[in-house]
Amino acid sequence: MTPCNEKNDNSHKKNMRLCLINFSCNSTQTSCGHNIFKSRIKAPIYFRIEKNIREINDLRSDENLYNARKYMSLHCILSLENSFIVDVGHSSTAETLYIMSDIEDFHDNYDFFVITVIDSPKLLRDSLRTIKKLIEMGVPECKLKVIFSRVKNIDIPSKELYDFLLELKIINVTYNTDAVIKESEVYDIMSEIGINFSDLNKEKLKYNRKKIEGFKNKKKKDTIAADEIKEMKLLSREELAHRVLPNFEPNFDNVFELLFLISNENR
Repeated sequence: MTPCNEKNDNSHKKNMRLCLINFSCNSTQTSCGHNIFKSRIKAPIYFRIEKNIREINDLRSDENLYNARKYMSLHCILSLENSFIVDVGHSSTAETLYIMSDIEDFHDNYDFFVITVIDSPKLLRDSLRTIKKLIEMGVPECKLKVIFSRVKNIDIPSKELYDFLLELKIINVTYNTDAVIKESEVYDIMSEIGINFSDLNKEKLKYNRKKIEGFKNKKKKDTIAADEIKEMKLLSREELAHRVLPNFEPNFDNVFELLFLISNENR
């Protein structure tokens, strides 16, 4: 599948080795992994580390699944690759970090560790705990990147968020409060049908729209079947993602550049 985004031309992209990690659940890091990072770095292999493999019901065909207990095996693979994303599930974070700690300079396998942060007291505490644990394990502060997610336009940053940012300054971790992904229902809608923005395809969109029109005509004549109604609803959700992408993509580009391509200053 050729995504509609021209950024999937790898000629101008750079190799990058990322680890997405957070003690917090619901941090949106997997969504960020696919929608922001995967399509903007050069041909990355996507690895997911999960503790309870049998309970994973949202595994994608382009994801390589590893049990947290097998991190050392994955480490050997990573040492031979130039471009990848390692997405550590929150329930696997403690065990993964525990095993990482047995590998001297384990962080040499990674260019950056990305912590996705949401303005919620517990999630902020978990995120700060993740950052401090990585520093304690010897990860250089310059390798830690913070992205702020689920931000609403009407949001006023909480006292807890200000305290969190102050803590980052104290421990010398760079951040940029413009590295923000806004909250949107579209992520839930895409999750329901198992797609991300990076999956969208312009040619397929044209075909889907014609198919929707055909289903609508059938519906008018009361000749549409139940399975066709189900498919029409699925296609309408995919079309919504197409319509949203042009407005979201500049934000994704900006966040990526703020995190990796330009110097950051705490502000």
